[in-house]
Amino acid sequence: GQRGEGGKAWWLRGLLLGAVLMLVAMSLLVVFDVKRVGQEDEVHGSDMVEENWGEQLVADNLNTSSTNMQAWNISEAAKRIDSLQEILRKVSDLGDLSNTTSARYKALFWLAHHDLLRLSYETVPEEAVIQRYILVLLYFSTNGGSWAYNNLTRTFQECRATGCDCWRDTHIGWMERFGDKPYLSPEHHECEWEGISCYEGSNTVGAIIIVNNNLAGTIPPEIGSLKLQQLHLAHNHLSGTVPKTLETFRNNARGINLYANFLTGTIPDIFDSLPYLTHVGLALNQLSGTIPKSIGTHSSLRRFMVSFNGVLQWWLHRHNTQL
Repeated sequence: GQRGEGGKAWWLRGLLLGAVLMLVAMSLLVVFDVKRVGQEDEVHGSDMVEENWGEQLVADNLNTSSTNMQAWNISEAAKRIDSLQEILRKVSDLGDLSNTTSARYKALFWLAHHDLLRLSYETVPEEAVIQRYILVLLYFSTNGGSWAYNNLTRTFQECRATGCDCWRDTHIGWMERFGDKPYLSPEHHECEWEGISCYEGSNTVGAIIIVNNNLAGTIPPEIGSLKLQQLHLAHNHLSGTVPKTLETFRNNARGINLYANFLTGTIPDIFDSLPYLTHVGLALNQLSGTIPKSIGTHSSLRRFMVSFNGVLQWWLHRHNTQL
């Protein structure tokens, strides 16, 4: 009897041990399956990062988390890129617009994916699209992610009121407002961006005043397609040449101030095309060559500053003018 009871006890113990082992095995399977699913999710996640590299590229340039960006679906954005290229090729080279490493492509991509105004190209003039593009291009061409945002609004107020950091006797007239929203705010019109001002009663940009703000890079020649009265980009780290396309400001231009940068090359002979220009500031750069002869016959120009450059002095001596 004792042997039979002992056999039953061993049988029960074996049954319990088997049940425990089965539970342990099932637990291990669950853990393994969860880990496998997690690995699959991680792989899919990496695929998403690869697929959305463009959005991340723009977010990095904007110094903004991509989770805060509102990107459109890929097919819609692709259609917008095609439409934008047809318009923007009138001011920018199509090859640059297609080069994913260029500032022009980054500006195009921003307009297609992240511009919350979502301009309808069927209802707004092409000039409005081009204007917004050029201001976005200025950001990407001058390392906008590293801009200092050094009190742009205050600087513009002072410039408008007293000419401080611009010219003390420059008339910044015909301007209705200056922007106080962060530059490149996707939900605001560019007239509301800091450093930008528009003509009275219109959405046409008339002044860009971004002084001492750590702009580094080149001035995009497309800027000449704007109708600027004032261009003030002094005390930055701009390089390259003075764009010849500034001559297309034509009758609008009153002041061009690019002093205290790292501009090179010669001064373009553009002044006959700017009959109402009153002030030019190119001092403290690395310019060379001769001063254009058209300066001597310009009837409106009151101040032409080119000191501390490599510009030859013969014209100044000949006309009894001091740098």
